Amino acid sequence: MRMAFRILRRDLLRIARVPTVWIVILGLIFLSPLYAWFNIIGFWDPYGNTGSIRVAVVNEDKGTTASTLGTIHLGRDVVNDLKSNDDLGWNFTTRSRAMDQVRSGRSYAAIIIPSDFSADIAGIVTGESKRPSLKYYVNEKANGIAARITDTGASTVDRQVNSAFVAAVSAVVAKTVNSSVDSLSSD
Repeated sequence: MRMAFRILRRDLLRIARVPTVWIVILGLIFLSPLYAWFNIIGFWDPYGNTGSIRVAVVNEDKGTTASTLGTIHLGRDVVNDLKSNDDLGWNFTTRSRAMDQVRSGRSYAAIIIPSDFSADIAGIVTGESKRPSLKYYVNEKANGIAARITDTGASTVDRQVNSAFVAAVSAVVAKTVNSSVDSLSSD
């Protein structure tokens, strides 16, 4: 045991005499916390500024006329509701521009409301059961580190996009059905 303390003392004295060793030691002491501090600051609130995440929205809906609902344009109503939603950076554009934005990375995702969206939703209300669908494209650029870091963020943003869009669609459908029921009851 005494020999171990002599070796330790000798090594400490040698370290004290060599300035380059002090530079390496100080670098090792401060680099780790510095790296951790920058990561903590960078990831402190990753979802607090989702309004800057661009999501392209394309409305190709042509509307429809149903016997019970009358003339409806749900795609237009959904777009109007999304314009008042500040949760994400909604960008209303054409299909070709939206796809270019997703491919180039200027938009995180693209949501395309197809031309028969109103007709499909009216079909559900009237009993014709064709399932309405939206086309959803996501920019999944990946590299070794980004895939791990953005996995949680991407799934959270996907959920946020889906919930905001579903809320907007639900509000529009409920409003349309309520107005149709009101007009039917008055008739």
